[in-house]
Amino acid sequence: MISPERPFSSGQPEFAIIGMARMFAGREFPNNRYGLAEAMVLLREQHERTLPGLIGARLHYMVAQDDLLVVATTEQLASLALENDDYQDALMGANYLYAYGDVDFRDSLGVGAFALSLGYHRAFAERVRDRFSSVDPYLTTFGEQMFEEIQGIRTRGDTYRELGLLRAIVNTVALNGTLGEKAKQQFDPFAVFYIEK
Repeated sequence: MISPERPFSSGQPEFAIIGMARMFAGREFPNNRYGLAEAMVLLREQHERTLPGLIGARLHYMVAQDDLLVVATTEQLASLALENDDYQDALMGANYLYAYGDVDFRDSLGVGAFALSLGYHRAFAERVRDRFSSVDPYLTTFGEQMFEEIQGIRTRGDTYRELGLLRAIVNTVALNGTLGEKAKQQFDPFAVFYIEK
């Protein structure tokens, strides 16, 4: 039996989860199973805070019946926040739009929420790329490669995968603190690394 105090190596996903929690919380977590458990609780709670108030069947119903009123309003407010460099509200809007678009896509509703979400995430990622490529540690190291990969995925028409990568970029930059401390509080860890419940 492996000891719960045995440390993870840098190539293991558990190590990355602990590092993400450390960056978000600004405190240390033990590099072992105990620290992983503590980190996962923190990151799950943060994920829950980034979701719109409706979940499950109620979210599905709202997206399906709304005629895009809430979704379009969310997109307009988020776009306005992005234009005004209010990255906290811009990221909150991105997280909500992702939730609405995900329901639209997965449940094949065809109501347009996915298209609004994808368009907004493209605009947000481009803004982040244009403004922060030379200062954000993630973008300076992987940005060019990630945007090339996204372009290839877009060319192939895999819009769902594209949305996931755009979302990961924006949330990683938020986690780094590049968008400010208030925006960091809107960081969704599941956008970067899916953590099983």
